[in-house]
Amino acid sequence: MVEAVGPGVTTLAPGNEVFGLPRHPPPAGTYAEYVTSPARHLVRKPEALTHVQAAALPPAARSHPE
Repeated sequence: MVEAVGPGVTTLAPGNEVFGLPRHPPPAGTYAEYVTSPARHLVRKPEALTHVQAAALPPAARSHPE
């Protein structure tokens, strides 16, 4: 869940449930309770998905580098 956003972030807001691969690769320490991430590395979790389902998407969805 988003706790806060930085200046200029318009795609996310505090309270949004999100998922993604922050700073991938290398690992970003996302097993921590809190993590910072560029907003473009996260998307809002659809309400129809559980957190477990959303967690499975980033590795499958990111099939090629930017």
